[in-house]
Amino acid sequence: MRINATQCRLWLGHNRVNVIIGLGLLFHLLAAYRSAGFYQLDEHFQIIEFLNFKLGAVTADTLPWEYAAKIRPWLQPALYWAIAKTLNLFHVSDPYSLAFAFRLFTSMVGFVASLSLFGWARARIKDPALHPWLAGFLFLVW
Repeated sequence: MRINATQCRLWLGHNRVNVIIGLGLLFHLLAAYRSAGFYQLDEHFQIIEFLNFKLGAVTADTLPWEYAAKIRPWLQPALYWAIAKTLNLFHVSDPYSLAFAFRLFTSMVGFVASLSLFGWARARIKDPALHPWLAGFLFLVW
């Protein structure tokens, strides 16, 4: 079946928002895959090292002083612990694979948050012509 230019424009016109959301998802997945390392030392020593302690890979005396002071948030290391334990059931324990899984999870949380915000805002913006602009702003502005 051949699709001509008019049919393509009609399809894109009706589904422009879906295309933008799909591109946003693709960019989230690419960012999770292509990212390497960390931007701040806190990303490693305040999250991954606390996770390594919970997994038994390091001892408490090697952790930063914030651990003993109990002043760091616990939610992100706890979520990553659950992901690591689940992946360990499938014999995935390579640190690079785990780091990718953590980046992918965090990226999908961000994407779902953007999707939720888009649904909330779209219900309040009555002009459908503005919906692609809203989607572009939420999913394509990095």
